[in-house]
Amino acid sequence: MNKSKKSKRLRIKSLLDKNVKTFKNKLKTSKTNSRLLDLIQKKYLQLKSKKLSNFLYELKVKSSDIGIKIKNKAERSYRFIKPIYLKFSEVYLVKLNNKVLLPIRKKILFAFSKKNAAYEGLLQQDRFWINSVTWTIIGTTLFGIGWLSIAKTDEIIVVQGKIVPIGEVTDIKMPMGGIVKKIIVNEGDYVNEGDILLELDDEANQERSNTLTTSQNITSNQLELKKDEFDNFIVFNNDLLESYEMSLDIENDLLTRLKGLLQSGAISEAEILRQKLKIQDLKSRIIQTRSNLQT
Repeated sequence: MNKSKKSKRLRIKSLLDKNVKTFKNKLKTSKTNSRLLDLIQKKYLQLKSKKLSNFLYELKVKSSDIGIKIKNKAERSYRFIKPIYLKFSEVYLVKLNNKVLLPIRKKILFAFSKKNAAYEGLLQQDRFWINSVTWTIIGTTLFGIGWLSIAKTDEIIVVQGKIVPIGEVTDIKMPMGGIVKKIIVNEGDYVNEGDILLELDDEANQERSNTLTTSQNITSNQLELKKDEFDNFIVFNNDLLESYEMSLDIENDLLTRLKGLLQSGAISEAEILRQKLKIQDLKSRIIQTRSNLQT
């Protein structure tokens, strides 16, 4: 008899433990805290084994994932019992399982399924947008590759080289510079020798010509002045040279006479020396004047 009661209690214990284990697995898979399991076990051990309607059973589920509160209220009197729930009678253990644990389990499972359905909806939306963006990128890439392979594109290649015309190369030079007023010929036209290719603006050339004319007039006047000055210099030096030569002749005659007077004793030898110095000075001046005329 004792063995049969013990087996029944073990069977009921196994049934209750199975429900508790189911809650625990659900809590783990939903990544919530395990306070629900602790509250179930604690409240279950605190219940009176005789009349469930005379005791208060309160269970609060606080979870950051599902956020629900489950409360089953009865009367406000209860007493603690020993934590060995195998001593409960079979009838009340079955009632406890059917009236307390199973409804809570159903509510929790319903909340889990509802929450999972919401998550599944969000995941479906996320998958839709992810797939849309992915296929859009793939389509754009394939379209770009196809367009580049078919469409005609211009390529710019930079190379170094020298353009050499066919035939003789003729350098065209202008006798004078200036601002182009009018271009008579066009690019690619054939021209002959003597043809007018372009016209220059003569305003700048006219100003330049006026400047050159003024400068030429000033230079001419300076040359005239220099010429007159040179002519006067030549005339002056010629006259001066002629005067020096005449004075030299006179001084030489005077020296000859003074030598005769020196022999007669009328003058001293010092007079002869002074006269020679005068003649020597005149000769030096004549040489300098002739040198000026030659330069």
